[in-house]
Amino acid sequence: QVPDILWGKLVPVGEYTVGDSNYEIVTISKPFALSQYPITYAQFSSFVEASDFQDERWWFDMPQEKTVYGVHEYLKQLRRQQFRAWNHPREHVSWYQAVAFCRWLSDKIGYKVSLPYEYEWEIAARYHDGRRYSYGDNFEVDKSNTRESKIGLTTAVGIYPHGHNENLNLFDLTGNVWEWCQNKATAPNEGIVDDSGTQRVLRGGSFFEEKFHASTTARNSCHPMLSDDHYGFRVCVRHAATLP
Repeated sequence: QVPDILWGKLVPVGEYTVGDSNYEIVTISKPFALSQYPITYAQFSSFVEASDFQDERWWFDMPQEKTVYGVHEYLKQLRRQQFRAWNHPREHVSWYQAVAFCRWLSDKIGYKVSLPYEYEWEIAARYHDGRRYSYGDNFEVDKSNTRESKIGLTTAVGIYPHGHNENLNLFDLTGNVWEWCQNKATAPNEGIVDDSGTQRVLRGGSFFEEKFHASTTARNSCHPMLSDDHYGFRVCVRHAATLP
């Protein structure tokens, strides 16, 4: 069964400021939208349980050589979700597994879905007034799941309606789980998937992190083959015409 993806509103073409003190101007030439929520346990399970989960179309150009982490087939070995609830974010997902999900989903729904570049993630989270958190400039403990909430685990997506970005109707951009982005942590080189294990970017903070790490400009990174119980992802689509 192909999971339904609810999309936020489109981010229009234009120039946007990203970064904090060392800011830069980014030009968006194609409208894009992020999924309203991180990909959930139920949505990701549709991929894992699909008869074509092992299909090489989803896993091509990923690490083939033996490494300290294992071999190519290791990528397909999922770690058990720590907090197994159908409407919680699917965590313990590596960057490679998130990319494979995007390829599989693109094939099933007929238009291209990918991880967002980190500048897309940040533009959406800050839209349209450059806010420090997805809901505004000032941190409020009851609007997101961070360490300050003292919950200590993931929460159902969308459970903080007042913590969403109301301009784009996006939820859980602050806290809950770190979200994988497409690009490398250094200079982006999106044309290469297997890039010698170069670390990939994570954004948004998590239930495990303090508010500083959950700001719209905070960055994290990790080896793309690794996962953790507070690493998840959401997906992105570009071009208005591709949305159903």
